[in-house]
Amino acid sequence: VPVIFDTYAEIHDLSMGVNKNLNEIERRNYWVEFLKNSDFIIAPGPYCCRGPLTYAPKEKIDFVYDGSDYGVLKLDLGDDKGVLRDLMKLPRDQFLIGNVGAFEARKGHDHLIMAVGKLKKQGHNIGAVICGGSGDRTKWINLAKDEGVEDRIHFFGRLSELDLGRVLKSLDAFSDLENTPRACGLTMAILEGMALGNPVVIFANREMFEI
Repeated sequence: VPVIFDTYAEIHDLSMGVNKNLNEIERRNYWVEFLKNSDFIIAPGPYCCRGPLTYAPKEKIDFVYDGSDYGVLKLDLGDDKGVLRDLMKLPRDQFLIGNVGAFEARKGHDHLIMAVGKLKKQGHNIGAVICGGSGDRTKWINLAKDEGVEDRIHFFGRLSELDLGRVLKSLDAFSDLENTPRACGLTMAILEGMALGNPVVIFANREMFEI
């Protein structure tokens, strides 16, 4: 029976999995021997292939793009940004930039909140929409208070596809601020943000910057 490995980011992110407990020589020994057990290796997107390519022959490796169905693009959301903001209880008068991802440090919500704080001090009427889904948002709520922008950071938990589409289409800009080596470049969040017509601000992480 052919065995196919999906190595994801564990193979190149030194803070994940076995990597965090191994030195460089031990890591090479581990992954070379581990990958020998596979008949084929896949990685999400071209940029996550660099890990397997370090330890296995090129002909044994290929990448796959995100296979999600972007059904949000087929929804009838309407074209009036003001109406969409009213539906989602978002202010009409703020320049809004959004970020989508679990309430975890690697998703970069803290960078977005602090950026809004800096821009507020410069006199800009800007706010942020953070759709976090899973996780505890308490840390980010407290950070917004510390930055003096608790009235400008609009938090959502897990949204339906329809409501997420409404939020994304009501934004002025979108961001993906994932900032660890676990980032795999062309994420579903970026694709959805771009597909709904938003300019995208990214963190200067290696994979994100290249894509």
